[in-house]
Amino acid sequence: MTINDLLNGKKSVKLGTLKIKNSNDEFTITIIPDTSALSAYGIKLSNGKNSQGIRMQYKARMQISEVVKHLEEYLNTNESEKIYIVELDCKQTKSKQATIKEIDPLKEELKKLKGIRFKTAQQEKQIDRLEKLIKLNPNKWQVGYGVAWKVTGNQINRSYQIAEIDYQNKKAVIKPVADTGLTIDGSDRMPIEWHTVSMVDLIRDKKYDKVS
Repeated sequence: MTINDLLNGKKSVKLGTLKIKNSNDEFTITIIPDTSALSAYGIKLSNGKNSQGIRMQYKARMQISEVVKHLEEYLNTNESEKIYIVELDCKQTKSKQATIKEIDPLKEELKKLKGIRFKTAQQEKQIDRLEKLIKLNPNKWQVGYGVAWKVTGNQINRSYQIAEIDYQNKKAVIKPVADTGLTIDGSDRMPIEWHTVSMVDLIRDKKYDKVS
């Protein structure tokens, strides 16, 4: 589930509760718009008396599990042990997740194509591609992974790195990190554009992994 899924058209939504180890203090965690960046979200912590907004610049496509992990790491940075713990609003997240699972757009599209009695060669290719995409495990891809991008069946552009991931829709935003002389337009210039691509078109290339 992504932030966008949880929001479901709303500007803000409760994410869960922040609990503090060995303390009775609790804070409600709300996802709110982050005005410091376009189409981004931050966090508001509130205990009923006081509240604090934290600019996080989370993207709408970011997974809720990633939000929780990042928020806990952010709050516990200067602690010798894990003091701050995020507990999701299970009732809300499960309800949203159930709604999401009702309709799988990829399976619906595949079903529609398979229902065509006389298929074209292009439609057969689409069916093959959709079947591969449905079987694909998006969790094998991570931000910072080096990748090559299959632009077409005959062209593979290299020297990219994953910048963002949309696990729900099995897509990734990739950015060029080196000049290999091969670009989408066939020129000798290093590509500068970031692209949103389907994970089915990615090829793992550890040579261009992000160095921490």
